[in-house]
Amino acid sequence: MSVGVAACASVEYWEKWGGQFVDMIEQLPTKPDEVVVASLVPLDVPSFIKNVSTKELFWDSWNDAFAALSTDWVWAFGIDDLILPNWSDGLVLDTDVVSITGQQSPGGLFQADEAGFERMLDSGNNPMSGSMIFSREVASAVPFRRTRWADWVWWLEVRKHGYSVRFDKETRFLHIRHPEALSIKGDVQGQADVALMQSMLAAGDVVRGQEFPPIAVK
Repeated sequence: MSVGVAACASVEYWEKWGGQFVDMIEQLPTKPDEVVVASLVPLDVPSFIKNVSTKELFWDSWNDAFAALSTDWVWAFGIDDLILPNWSDGLVLDTDVVSITGQQSPGGLFQADEAGFERMLDSGNNPMSGSMIFSREVASAVPFRRTRWADWVWWLEVRKHGYSVRFDKETRFLHIRHPEALSIKGDVQGQADVALMQSMLAAGDVVRGQEFPPIAVK
């Protein structure tokens, strides 16, 4: 099965991290089948990267990158992170979503909590550290929403709708911690958005889509 890497970047972020990202892809023994980077304006990318236009960073840009891939599976990846050379060794893609384990640059695993996933519809903590590879069907059915913590909200919808999830425990990427990273900063509005989604999913369901706040299913 084919795997495509989807990423997004501003011009400034690409200037800082793009060289590292390109070198990483070039040096991988097993390369992803496709690589797409979404941006507001064209970026200076090599021929093996498809650069697509987006109107908003974040999170529409991720959805635009997913849509530009033709692979069976998509990997939502950060421009500032690094895929490890062994990323594909023993990787089993037989579910809707695969939770991918990473290594944090200061040390320690960047890994999802499987037990926490089961109770995440009621929890105030995000148990889904790490990354995720998911099928094209899931990418289409559950787009990232326009909220600061779109990945957390995305996982809530995956849990609510009962998609099958494999928790892969092998370390397949390096998560670079730095002050500019979204994942390192707290956000009061982000926490409130998660709580709103949890309450709406507890009361019923929401219409699939990118908008936030979501629309309740009547």
